[in-house]
Amino acid sequence: DFVFRRVDIVEAKGTSLPVTVYELLGERQEGTAFFVGHEVLKSASKYEEAFDFYLHRDFSDAMGILDQLAVESPEDGVVNALREKCRYYLDAPPPASWNGVTAIKEK
Repeated sequence: DFVFRRVDIVEAKGTSLPVTVYELLGERQEGTAFFVGHEVLKSASKYEEAFDFYLHRDFSDAMGILDQLAVESPEDGVVNALREKCRYYLDAPPPASWNGVTAIKEK
């Protein structure tokens, strides 16, 4: 009933299990109090596709989608954060052992 999108996969300091962090966007069903609308559903689906590309180390294809989403919603911090990660990894590819998890080094 609800629409979420992945923000990141993180591993907190002192743990060894990664946790996926989601952003709640609203409700999927029309007529509900927090219906997000068809455009948000479409954008969320595109974003999820970009996140999948990111996790599969296909940073170029992820950037293509994220750049389009950034034009549509330039203030979207989640899109901009993933764009920055992809841009970084395009310039400095991660090691072969990279699994897409962001290590949080501070509590």
